[in-house]
Amino acid sequence: MKELDYYFSAFFRQTNRLYYMRYALLVAIISFLSYSIYARGYLLYAHMAMVMLN
Repeated sequence: MKELDYYFSAFFRQTNRLYYMRYALLVAIISFLSYSIYARGYLLYAHMAMVMLN
């Protein structure tokens, strides 16, 4: 039973790391797109990138 508990804790630790990396990437992309809209006005570029994210 202890081995099963160890396996699941390691599995969920790996899953949480993937969620954190996904969240960090999403924040970076949204920040970049916000800057591009503000600095250059590429509204169509930002819209297409958002569509590709979904």
